[in-house]
Amino acid sequence: MLSIINSLKKHKIARSVLSVVLALAVLCSALSMVALIPAFAEYEIWDGSRTAPTKGSGTSSDPFEISNGSELAYVIKEGGEGKYYELTKDIYLNDITKYDWMSDTASSAVKGWYTSDDVANGFNGTIDGDFHTVYGLYSKYIHSCWAGNDGGRGLIPVVLTGQTATIKNLTIDYAHVDAEVNAAAFVGNAQFGTVILDSCVAGENIYITGYHATALV
Repeated sequence: MLSIINSLKKHKIARSVLSVVLALAVLCSALSMVALIPAFAEYEIWDGSRTAPTKGSGTSSDPFEISNGSELAYVIKEGGEGKYYELTKDIYLNDITKYDWMSDTASSAVKGWYTSDDVANGFNGTIDGDFHTVYGLYSKYIHSCWAGNDGGRGLIPVVLTGQTATIKNLTIDYAHVDAEVNAAAFVGNAQFGTVILDSCVAGENIYITGYHATALV
């Protein structure tokens, strides 16, 4: 009888220890999420608009400052215009804190980035990331006869003949780029242009697919 009682006591102690361990694990997980939220909350998420940068003059010594997704969208859509640009913050193109941010069922609809069909002027200019990161780049090919030629998808969709696109000191992470042909995190399609990448990093959480798909260019 005594051995049975001792065995039951051991089982109760083991269950208690396990409960404490599980509770601590849950608490640590919750604390880690809380620690991440303030760092993320200080950044605004791109609303799909385009706004011209207002700070800087676009020269190498006084580049235009890009502080949010709207300014980055303007620079890419207008083709760089041969100017110099510098990020002053991390840029969030979508809300990557949502587990389903890349799906059409996301609580806030995912915002797609530009394709080569959207930027007829290509890109000619210099972007200095100043060691910041662009998060949430999303560009997905729609398999449809109305989808266009899908010539390039990436942060810079296409660089045309005679153009030079320079990107330096920039990381892209949490990116989803799905193209029929040319896909990359930084430059989707260089065609006959020149692309210079310096100290650029493709993060661990990127998904790139296409006939010609690479992490960088």
